Amino acid sequence: MNDVHKSLLELLGSFQKICGENNLKYYASGGTLLGAVRHQGFIPWDDDIDLFMPRDDYEKLFKKVELDSRYKVEELDGIGHFVDTSIYISHGNEYWDKRYPNLSIDLFPLDGSPNNKLLRNLHITHCLICFAIFKFKNIEFTMETEMLKNRTNRSRIERWMISHGDILFKLSSWINEEKFNQKFQKLQRKYDYEKSDYVGVYCGRHRYKEFFAKSDIGSGRMVPFEDGELRVPEKPKRWLTTVYGADYMKLPTVDKRESHGNLKIMRK
Repeated sequence: MNDVHKSLLELLGSFQKICGENNLKYYASGGTLLGAVRHQGFIPWDDDIDLFMPRDDYEKLFKKVELDSRYKVEELDGIGHFVDTSIYISHGNEYWDKRYPNLSIDLFPLDGSPNNKLLRNLHITHCLICFAIFKFKNIEFTMETEMLKNRTNRSRIERWMISHGDILFKLSSWINEEKFNQKFQKLQRKYDYEKSDYVGVYCGRHRYKEFFAKSDIGSGRMVPFEDGELRVPEKPKRWLTTVYGADYMKLPTVDKRESHGNLKIMRK
């Protein structure tokens, strides 16, 4: 196990302890969920931890939980981060190092959606448009992300926008970033998680694929993860199949393996 994985496991242990002490629900998501199911730990080339948190638990963590001075929570572009301020990381990229200077766990808030399928798709589309405009202001960061991560699920329009990012950034001065952020935050919270049959992440990279039956989450269950355990949704197969395809247990070719660059750990 490399130093990044060891440090992330230590941070995960601290996060799990805090969640246990404060009765907060969380579940593995993204590559972390795939790693838990396929590798019983980290995907070997992955270098972060992604977790879902139902909205109420997510906000309780931000507003009501007292953290040791070593840790903090922050939100960037709608995504929460549980941060270890004692560990610095280098991505080998000045822009990323400035934006994410510390080791952290990514926290994706799970929100409700309309129970009617048509209304659900309309609401998701509304949120995604708002989020896209909000992110448009930060297209420089998206361009840097593209340089560091081998992302293979970009649509044609996304690839076009990224390739013309320098021009588009100059045209984005009309965007009121705070206004669109507030609108997006309000839209995410419109439908109560507990009353919704389908829930998901409005700020996720997989867009419509991020929404699934709440019954798939259930109460969650613990599975082996490296030398410990991690909570995953009760029925992770449907989410994994929707996002990664029916052959998600098969290792991807080397050219399709994503990481955040050559991460290096630096402790205080």
